[in-house]
Amino acid sequence: MFNIISIFVISLLGAMSPGPDFAIVTRHALTGSRRSALLATLGIAVALLIHVTYCALGLGILLVESPKVFHAIQMAGSIYLGYLGIRLLIPSKPGSSAGPPPYHKAFLSGFLTNILNPKAAFFILGVFTQFVRPDTSSWMMGIYGLTMALAALLWFGILSFVITHPAFRPYFLRFQRGLSMGMGIVLLVLALSVFFTFL
Repeated sequence: MFNIISIFVISLLGAMSPGPDFAIVTRHALTGSRRSALLATLGIAVALLIHVTYCALGLGILLVESPKVFHAIQMAGSIYLGYLGIRLLIPSKPGSSAGPPPYHKAFLSGFLTNILNPKAAFFILGVFTQFVRPDTSSWMMGIYGLTMALAALLWFGILSFVITHPAFRPYFLRFQRGLSMGMGIVLLVLALSVFFTFL
């Protein structure tokens, strides 16, 4: 039980740290709807479960020991983050508000943002190495993985509700352009740093 609580707290702190996942959920909450933000959150959680699965199966070690595979994922992730950053930096045309994005796109954007981020895999590997032992059963590793995904689901779910709550939404909308610009710059810096590191 202590291990599960520890993993939950560590995962919650990891989810709370500013990064691509935070940016994509905030973007959908501001430009779409609460449902869009929650579907992006669900996409992040599903991607985390995939990371957990291959880490638990030992493929995470293969990722670490295969630089070409790792670099390919890094490059794909940096290109996608750059694309998201550019979209956030380009202002919407006046009168061209097409409403919130389709819900399947909200889920897909959350999923791709997390699945193409190798740092998520390394975070999971780092947590696993602290709590998984040779005698740890597969079902217990599954519980650890579900705990990590639940922590992300909880944090980004709360974030979605706060941003879209009627009491707070006007304040977020007032600074929406500034927030979008800031998140766009952060994503572009992240993308360019990864891209030029492995170029």
